[in-house]
Amino acid sequence: MHDYSQAACVDGFRLPFLWCGNTWEGSYSSQEPALTNKRPLAVRALALITTLMIALPASADRRPVPESDWDEATKLTLAQIIVGEADWHEPDHIAIAFVLAKRWPQWQQARGPISFSRYISLYSSVMKVDSKRTRWVRGLPWGEIEGPYAKRWHRVVELVEAFGEGRVKDPCPDAVHWGGAMDRPGKSWEPVSCGLTKNIFYSKRDRRVASR
Repeated sequence: MHDYSQAACVDGFRLPFLWCGNTWEGSYSSQEPALTNKRPLAVRALALITTLMIALPASADRRPVPESDWDEATKLTLAQIIVGEADWHEPDHIAIAFVLAKRWPQWQQARGPISFSRYISLYSSVMKVDSKRTRWVRGLPWGEIEGPYAKRWHRVVELVEAFGEGRVKDPCPDAVHWGGAMDRPGKSWEPVSCGLTKNIFYSKRDRRVASR
């Protein structure tokens, strides 16, 4: 068990949603070229950061998704989506999971009831696009796998479990959308920081004004 009582800081970055001191770093194999398995120092540092986020005890009050919608199939769908959207980049995994959880009730208010699993499947292109890479991601099973990505997938499974139990803190509460550097969102979207992410996360400008 790690001690997460201190404020987080890595290589000069101070992350307000973390605590610094200690950090975290099925039969299935593939040589999928789009998912890198390299472990440079920077990647290890980011893995360290992610562990710090799992610092809260499990709490029903903090669960981003109700237990009634949180079964193994839903966990697997979320795990596949965050890998498909951000490869193995863990800070993005956390931020994307929370964005999906925040958008889900908004969708229901506008269009009616839908399960969390069904909603995120509709929202993410990973579950809709037919390519070698997306088929590989959608083929990942829940639980342990073998091969070069075994350790990384295990970390994703642990993160999804912690997220569902309310043990992960939202790094950017205002964020309700994300995109790559090539995306050009409309003027109503404002970039917000979610930490050391590869994707860019956004808030609605009127949402940020209302929360101040």
